[in-house]
Amino acid sequence: MGMTGKSGNYLSPSTFWNLTYIVLTLTALGTILYIYEEDLSRLELEIWSLNKLVYDQDVLILHCMDFVKSRAEVTATIYNAVPGQTDDTPLITADGTRLHPRSVNQYRFVAVSRDLLKMNGGFLEYGDYIIVENTNGRYNGIWQVKDTMNPRFEDRIDFLVDKKTPHDKFEDVTIVKVSVL
Repeated sequence: MGMTGKSGNYLSPSTFWNLTYIVLTLTALGTILYIYEEDLSRLELEIWSLNKLVYDQDVLILHCMDFVKSRAEVTATIYNAVPGQTDDTPLITADGTRLHPRSVNQYRFVAVSRDLLKMNGGFLEYGDYIIVENTNGRYNGIWQVKDTMNPRFEDRIDFLVDKKTPHDKFEDVTIVKVSVL
């Protein structure tokens, strides 16, 4: 499998797959990344190298299957950090993060149903970032997994917002796990 870049050097397999994952994620969501200036030239070189790669189609298909496992269609709802909607510690998330009650809209945290967590056969872990699409623009964007929902829910995420935000429900929401290089 020849994976040579501009200078004839081989790209490491992890670099190849990370770049392929980014390209597939951006293609799937039509998302534009804003890249820090110092990373731009390195990224341009890696993308140029990626475009010049000769790869085995079977391996790429396997990687695409991994990509599908990092994506889900879910129902999305809203929750507040109050005792009636959480456990008895509403200002502490499942991963131990402590919340300031007046700043919850600034966090961009989500709770996920237990079936989406890796420990239960899903693809997400606490601390992971996800890209959310199809919420009529209102909650689209990047959110961080910090909390867990009641066991009765499946294929679902909950946006943490303040008490003033009206509750809403969105069907067929797309979430994609973001891989940080």
